[in-house]
Amino acid sequence: MIPDRDILRADGEDVSVVTIQVTDSSGVPVPDDSSTITFGIVGPGRIIGVGNGDPSSHEPDRYFETVRTSRIEGMRELAVTNLNDRPEVAAGYDDAAWKPALQSKRSDDWRAYTDSLIVIRGTFDLPGVTNATEVHLFTKSIVERQSVYVNGHLLAADIRRDAPDQSFRLEHSILRQGRNVYAVTGQRFRKKHQWDEPNTDPGLVQTIDPPHRWERRLFNGLAQLIVQSTKEPGELVLTASAKGLRQAAVTLRTRKVSPRPAVSAD
Repeated sequence: MIPDRDILRADGEDVSVVTIQVTDSSGVPVPDDSSTITFGIVGPGRIIGVGNGDPSSHEPDRYFETVRTSRIEGMRELAVTNLNDRPEVAAGYDDAAWKPALQSKRSDDWRAYTDSLIVIRGTFDLPGVTNATEVHLFTKSIVERQSVYVNGHLLAADIRRDAPDQSFRLEHSILRQGRNVYAVTGQRFRKKHQWDEPNTDPGLVQTIDPPHRWERRLFNGLAQLIVQSTKEPGELVLTASAKGLRQAAVTLRTRKVSPRPAVSAD
């Protein structure tokens, strides 16, 4: 593995082009090797591209993560007398007799404020989640003093209405393959005017699967990859491996760059 430079600026933009060459035990290049090379990286950098110079190759030059979203559906509500330690947020609680959540009839008096303390439950599906999958919950306020639960586990309590950054990374230990339960407790939104339309959208769940492992078939015994720094200084190690070949590794370093001094207008 031969980098065109082994020291990068830790600015999230600097790159190094690394050439991969297969040699025999005497160090002589083997131009007819067409093995598929798998690349790995550890440290403050990321691989952003691979190639081999073969004009007829149809292999991808880049691999991307897979992002999917799941809706929170089937929301139902139950009026309660207090919000303390509600058993209704548990994953296995039976809510079949509850009424649909956050629905009102046009004939209802908008000034009425009854059954103000409520528990709301819904579900979201997570098919095909692996240990490498990141799961994020992005919530919206649907009640005042909102406390948010997933499968009975409290994520946040007493969130003020329309608070920013209502996002949570969900640990795999609280999740289930397939159907999961989303629940909130809080106080029903009170209309200030007859034409008010309080939010009824609870948010969504996002899953991120990492990209396919980076790999490239050799052409004339050669391949290349492009590695880019992050904004963290340190040492990163690149590896290249293939069946029947000895693994190769190279170490690059990323360094913080001092900001340029300001130039006076005088």
